Amino acid sequence: MGSIGIVGAGVAGMVAASRLARAWHRVVVLEGRDELGGRTRSRPVDGDVLELGGQMIASRHRRMRKLVAENGLHLRREQSGLGIIRWRGPQHTRGQAIPPARPRDLAAAIRLLLALRRGPADDRLSAAEWLRSARLTPALEDMIFPALAGMFCVDLDEVSAVQVLEFVDGLGGGIPCLLGGLGNHYRIVEGMSALHDRLAATLPEPVRLGSTVTHVGQDRAGVTLGCADGRSVEVDYAILCVPATAAIAFDPPLPEQSAYDAVTFAPATKVAAVVPRKRAWQAPGFVGGSPVIAGWRTRHVLYGFALNGAAQRSDEELVTDLLAGFALSPAEAERTEVIRWAQDEFTHGTYVHYRPGEMHLRTRLARPQGRVFFASAERSASWPIHMEGAAESGAMAADEISALAAP
Repeated sequence: MGSIGIVGAGVAGMVAASRLARAWHRVVVLEGRDELGGRTRSRPVDGDVLELGGQMIASRHRRMRKLVAENGLHLRREQSGLGIIRWRGPQHTRGQAIPPARPRDLAAAIRLLLALRRGPADDRLSAAEWLRSARLTPALEDMIFPALAGMFCVDLDEVSAVQVLEFVDGLGGGIPCLLGGLGNHYRIVEGMSALHDRLAATLPEPVRLGSTVTHVGQDRAGVTLGCADGRSVEVDYAILCVPATAAIAFDPPLPEQSAYDAVTFAPATKVAAVVPRKRAWQAPGFVGGSPVIAGWRTRHVLYGFALNGAAQRSDEELVTDLLAGFALSPAEAERTEVIRWAQDEFTHGTYVHYRPGEMHLRTRLARPQGRVFFASAERSASWPIHMEGAAESGAMAADEISALAAP
């Protein structure tokens, strides 16, 4: 069997490595961080886990759900559907109950649902432009825009309408998405890091942590993975399971380099606060406000995404705004974390967002180049901003190489 180098120990990398190891290939996993997980790492807290990155698994994410079960872990359903969350309009720092719908709001909602069924003609429109074409009322716009912006971690003016429509369709369509898909999801009880640990335990060789790959060379004989510390690894094939923005030099150069140069990751900041267990009167989530545009909670942890202006805000300001969205004070936080993903040296952002007119880039990002294959969420045709996409992409790349390397 052939030797395969895996660059990156996030969801895509660990899925690919485990799958190839089960097929009796020699697998070498190189990870630049000092821990597994990439954009999906967790920390234990009393009675819960604090997720630093990706955490949501939808009911349609069959691959992730199966992966969790196969590794002896458990899922818990979290609900923060639009019927019970708080709404933070321009004048409501702490949020208020979503006001009763007026007839004109209901009419606008029907227009939106009909538009969701038709979809945009092409991706030259931004999601904001397309949504406004449905003639939303101000009240509906104030709820829909922050909810979707919170999912994509970017202003809707900067993301293709086609990407948003595909996201909604993946959650079951307009009605399921708007009434529950945005807020109802599962998470791993033991945390994402537990999944990575279980997958690593299936590998014959330990993951090589602290091994930042900076150079990938290939010829007809194989692939050389060069690390920042001067070491190198020779393998027959390689799968690069790192974000498309990773600073890696290729020899020969990638034919699709222009696509890599154009891809953009949302510069969002994830804010988290550990608090006492939820009281009966507290809402499970909120939408709207600034700088934290949307928030949700688990048993003991509040989460939110801060978008515009987050880089200019202190950690204390971001945490205070998150807590305010749940009508809590800073004194009630037992522990806080502010993860500024735009400053992360390995990812430079959170999710990929394709700007208007750039949806064609994703197929170019996924194309193998000789003996080098690629896998990550943004390279998935189905789930480009979900862990499901990373798992799908990693499995597909592993299967392609397994077929090539078979005797």
